[in-house]
Amino acid sequence: MREMNRLVLGIFRYLSAAGRLNKKAFEAALPEDDRWLMDYYEGLLPKLQSLMKENKDQRKNIYEVLKHDMEFDQYMEDSGFQFGEKELSREQTKKVKSLVLHLYEKLFYNGTTQAFKRQFSYREFKEGLFLGNRKNVCPACLGYQNDLKEYGEADHYLPKARYPGLIFHPANLAVICGECNGLRVKGEKDALEQGNLTEVYFPYLRAAEEEAKLSVLGEGGKRYLGLVPVGAQAGAGKQINDPVTKRIENLEQLFRLRERWESFLPDCIAEQAACLRDLDDSAQAERELREEARRIGLKAAEQKYLLPQEACLEFLCGSGLEVILEESRRRREEKQKLAKNENST
Repeated sequence: MREMNRLVLGIFRYLSAAGRLNKKAFEAALPEDDRWLMDYYEGLLPKLQSLMKENKDQRKNIYEVLKHDMEFDQYMEDSGFQFGEKELSREQTKKVKSLVLHLYEKLFYNGTTQAFKRQFSYREFKEGLFLGNRKNVCPACLGYQNDLKEYGEADHYLPKARYPGLIFHPANLAVICGECNGLRVKGEKDALEQGNLTEVYFPYLRAAEEEAKLSVLGEGGKRYLGLVPVGAQAGAGKQINDPVTKRIENLEQLFRLRERWESFLPDCIAEQAACLRDLDDSAQAERELREEARRIGLKAAEQKYLLPQEACLEFLCGSGLEVILEESRRRREEKQKLAKNENST
């Protein structure tokens, strides 16, 4: 993908300097290893001609803007970094998108070129991204996906429509689960709507799983599963000005995580209460619960889809212990009452 990103920038470099569009000059401007692109020249020609209608200064500006934006991954700690692509006119952005998206669709959906002797396919493209995710974790929701390679989707973290120059940028691509990438969740939302580069996560540049963990938050009957900085105490609130907290909040909003996780805690309470309802001894029930938490915790280290369950059990073994014991007692009494009614009939 770095090669394709470099090639795209090279096309715009040529356009910025060209006096007029010439096929031979265009080919000569390509590095020898990139001249397979000439197999696509006829399809590219209308896109190139459209861009050449911009005057030379405008074409140079488009090139400088794209070059600047393609270096964004070097400025992840710079809160003042601004994407210049947003400064292009709507028509210029449309022209850039038309050219780059044409290449993206042709190369990754329509097979091979004889000159390049390499298959460009969506499947191989996605598998290449998957190899960068060594822990099999969806970088959006932190969930383990044992079929992520097969059924995950290649996502442009910054959407193609708004950042067409980053369509091939390797730092802007990741395989995430289908639910996270769906229109109901992320869709075409812009991760930077809620913050600057220092305030957002980027898969493979600044991963959420390295800074955040799942925990039960809230008080009383308003408990919910959410993310807190690694190292925070279970059930602790969030720090208002902490940069990690800001990134976590933006991630939760981008992927609607709190909403999607809202059933985990009540489901866990119901499941554990059903398992413990036949134990009259509260001490024994607590021991059983802690053993289950230990078992799930060990498995969750590798099977990360268990992380929500681990967080819920951690809460139930701590400040939520009385909640689960009370629910177990209630279910036990209901079972005993039902049995008594059945015996009396």
